[in-house]
Formats: sequence, C-alpha cells, structure tokens
Amino acid sequence: MDLVQVARNLAGPEGPRLAPDDIHILLVDDERLSRTVVANLLRKCNYKVTVAEGGAAAKEVLQQEAPGTFQLLLTDVMMPEVDGLDLLHFVRSHEQLGDLPVVMMSAADQAETMYQCISSGAEEYIVKPVTRKEVQKIWTHVVKRSGVNGGNGMLHHAAGNGPGEAQAQAAARALPAAPAPAP
Repeated sequence: MDLVQVARNLAGPEGPRLAPDDIHILLVDDERLSRTVVANLLRKCNYKVTVAEGGAAAKEVLQQEAPGTFQLLLTDVMMPEVDGLDLLHFVRSHEQLGDLPVVMMSAADQAETMYQCISSGAEEYIVKPVTRKEVQKIWTHVVKRSGVNGGNGMLHHAAGNGPGEAQAQAAARALPAAPAPAP
C-alpha cells in the first residue's frame, strides 16, 4: 500500500483523521547511537517519540503511563537483561497493553529471528538501519491497527474519486519527502 492509499484510508468527507503527529511511539534500544538516529528520523516524520534505554526501562515507562499513551512500541530485539522478545511477552501478557502494536527491529536479517518475533505477536520486523521506507511502513501499520474507517484497511473510496480524494492527496503531500540517498 503506498502513501496515497494510506492517506485515502484516513480521509473521509470531513478530511484526514490521523496524522503522524497523532502517533506516539515508545522507542526501545540499548545502543545510544541507534536510538538517537531512529528517534531523530521518527521525529523528522512528525511522530511523537519517547525513548527507553532498554527493555527494563521500557517496562517501567509502560507501567507508569496511562493505557493508550502509545500507539506503537518499536523495540530492538537484541538487548541485555530484558530483550525485545521479553518485552513483547510482557506487553502481550498485560490486559491493558495487549493490543499495543509492536514492531521489532534488529541488525540481524535472520529468518529464524523474524519468525520468532512474528509468531510471538509482533506485527512487523524491520532490519536496521531503519530507513524512511520502514518509517512509512510503521505509519501504515499503525493506521491499519487504529480502526480508522472500520479498521479494515480498505480504501475509503477505492475508485480514487470519492469525496475524500482531495483530503487524501493533501494528507499524502503533508508527509515529509524521502531524503536523497547518501553517497
């Protein structure tokens, strides 16, 4: 699904209903550089970001914040003490957190790790380094999970010419453009 289609999902006769700046992400990574780079990329895309320096810190944040504070948990898989899978199990085992979408990320592009994450309840698995394309995938996923337009992921106006079309195009244009690839 491309960004225009995602934006169409968000646009109704009254206009777009959800934008990146409506999405609050809890970012969990034990590596400072990775955490900083991903947080900056997410913020450039207008997400609200809270960072945690590992799984144990993330558990504390999740327990302290009101349910519904975060629309997504983006966590590294490989961390000391409480790793990403432990954090995923923690989220899925708590009634108030169980519906929180979880996206796992890792520098390891291994099918076994990906399978383990998805089969444990993660919605997505992305390979570091995180790029703007992955950020767009995250946004698309949160939109699908948000229940917008009945939560069915279908286009509001499949023909592309319904009452929400202008708003959909405007919402897609409002998203930051992808940066030029690094040399």
